[in-house]
Amino acid sequence: MPGTIVPGHGDVVDSKFVQSQHEELVAVADLATDYVTGEVDLEEAASAGPFSDEVMRGALLRAQAVAT
Repeated sequence: MPGTIVPGHGDVVDSKFVQSQHEELVAVADLATDYVTGEVDLEEAASAGPFSDEVMRGALLRAQAVAT
């Protein structure tokens, strides 16, 4: 992976940032799957995520809407 990444928007970042963001998004996707399948409730999933509870709740509710 190159040392400098120029995204479609936002600041120029490095490969460590990209890897970190990827890991955060995978965590959100995994929690969304667990929430949609009923393995965890909304509050548990939201508080376990890498982003604020408010951001996580929004992402989880969108995942639920898409899944139904």
